[in-house]
Amino acid sequence: MKTMFKRILSVVLATMMLFGICVFASAETNGTCGGNVTWSFDENTGAFTVSSTGDMENYIDYTETPWYPIISSVKSITISNGITSIGNYAFAMFENAETVSIPESVTKIGDYAFYNCEKLQSFDIPENIMHIGNGSFYYSGYYNNESNWVDGELYIENCLLYAVEDKKGTYEIKPGTRLIASLAFLFTVEINELIIPESVEYICENAFFQCVYLDNITVDKNNAYYLSDENSIVFNIEKTELVLYPAKNPQTSYEVPKSVKKIGNGAFALAENLIEISLPSGLTHIGNWSFIYCHYLRSINIPAGVTYIGDGAFMGCIALEKFVIPYGITEIREYTFSFCYGLKSITIPDTITNIGVQAMVFEETFGDVYYSGTEDEWNAIFVDKYNVSLDNATIHYNTVVVDYFFNENTKIIEKPLSTTINYGETITLNCGIKNLPEGYRVVWGLEGNAVKTNPTFEGLTCEVTSVGDGEVVIKAGVLDVDGNPVRDNDGNYIVASQKLVSKMNVFDVIVDFFTRIFDFLFGLFR
Repeated sequence: MKTMFKRILSVVLATMMLFGICVFASAETNGTCGGNVTWSFDENTGAFTVSSTGDMENYIDYTETPWYPIISSVKSITISNGITSIGNYAFAMFENAETVSIPESVTKIGDYAFYNCEKLQSFDIPENIMHIGNGSFYYSGYYNNESNWVDGELYIENCLLYAVEDKKGTYEIKPGTRLIASLAFLFTVEINELIIPESVEYICENAFFQCVYLDNITVDKNNAYYLSDENSIVFNIEKTELVLYPAKNPQTSYEVPKSVKKIGNGAFALAENLIEISLPSGLTHIGNWSFIYCHYLRSINIPAGVTYIGDGAFMGCIALEKFVIPYGITEIREYTFSFCYGLKSITIPDTITNIGVQAMVFEETFGDVYYSGTEDEWNAIFVDKYNVSLDNATIHYNTVVVDYFFNENTKIIEKPLSTTINYGETITLNCGIKNLPEGYRVVWGLEGNAVKTNPTFEGLTCEVTSVGDGEVVIKAGVLDVDGNPVRDNDGNYIVASQKLVSKMNVFDVIVDFFTRIFDFLFGLFR
């Protein structure tokens, strides 16, 4: 019996050893990890090297990295000069790595890049680093070493990584601080006043997320990169990006300055008093998590020029009842409208090709989706998992949405190069409306008799020919498929006018006079 047991055990062990050898043998030791970037692993020395130039790829988890099977065998990490960014989760869980070399070429360290690298006790951050992501150094040897924390703050050189949760009241960032990392203040929820020194050059995304009592922010007036206005709202120095709106700001409505082109990641996160917001017509970018958990926000119109709406941008905005996604947006990104339980209707353009994970999670009884394309186009959209609200929604196809062809930036009549036409000359007036719905048309009218007009059938262009002397007014408006005038979202008719001056010199007058006489006589004797 013992002999039989030994034989069985020997077979099992041999099989396990063989399996183990096969797994090890199949583990890759080199490959690519973004563009031209390559990686290699030396089994003899445990050296892991990233080479070439450019950005490393971002991964959604450390188990998705191509080197995952060998991470416990890595002893050292070398990143070659020329690499410009360290990807998300790139070296997470390299628990036995004892050294890392980061070159000066690196300007960005991704989310959780060195997460749980327990034996990495020190990091040399490049002088020109511009971004440190969420949890980049969580539970690394450096993070775990209590001696590196001073007054509840963890710095690497002049980069503030984390501030602990017992900070309250006024918080003054240490002079000399150059960069504030993503989620640096995640656990310092009770600060209500923030002072940012002259030295700060980079405030990374969501740096002050969860600072729900924050109502007063002052940026040093000598800071060359950021400024704060009278409402404690932080902008970049050019005032083209809104960086941070204090969560405790008492205003219930806010008009974003016209100069702003970008709403930064997490800019309005948890703004508890905000009910309505007006965005400028020149806005093009709404960052990730930008309005997350603005519970009372119920009114927001997205300008037609917006080309990007980030992950989780309106997550938890439970007071929103309707939303119009601008024409030209190609993706509803993950978590964009998660837990927007008050949403009753959403308008989606036919430019959408992808709906991300949990992008559309509303009430089970969610109402209407108004889609500007056909049913076949709707069915061709890739819908990722957990978008259960769409299963219960009523989809309205071929929806005409005024916003998709007319908005505050649209010129019904584009201004011509010249508003003066010489006798006999023809100019073409162009309508600035794009994406005119099928069956809709632009109609042209004329006040005055010094010109003749000749519009195309849809009316997107109109030829104007001078036939006399004097001032005229050219008008244009939009009619629907039934011939009814179309109104914009404010209830105003979509109309415009353009003044033109038709000029005749003395010779033209004489020629015109005899031409008319000739035409008259020819008519009599014909």
